[in-house]
Amino acid sequence: MSVGSGLARDYQRATAQSPTMRKPLVVELEFRALVRRWRNETGHLSSITKKIEHPAYRNIIELGEDVVPLVLRELEARPAYWFHALEEITKHHPDLGSAVPNFANTMAAWLAWGKGERPAAV
Repeated sequence: MSVGSGLARDYQRATAQSPTMRKPLVVELEFRALVRRWRNETGHLSSITKKIEHPAYRNIIELGEDVVPLVLRELEARPAYWFHALEEITKHHPDLGSAVPNFANTMAAWLAWGKGERPAAV
């Protein structure tokens, strides 16, 4: 995987930190690199199945619970199909209440879940 010079520099700084600081920084840098790769290599695809089977997406899931806040931030900033990754990592399926199960409502439900909120009654 090719990492840009900025990410490489950040990685070197992160790995020089104390062990307790290193893991979150390294995980975030790895996450960002994988997201970039996933978006670059799947942005043209219309198949959600092909997107979620992509190796970078699978690697993000393998990073585990440490990436849940990062995935939620990514979902909020640059909406994409992160629902499968969130469900697989957290073993949670957000309650949509009476909302229609579409992208916007599912995204809102995950973001509310991430903030510890309950779905609004519709």
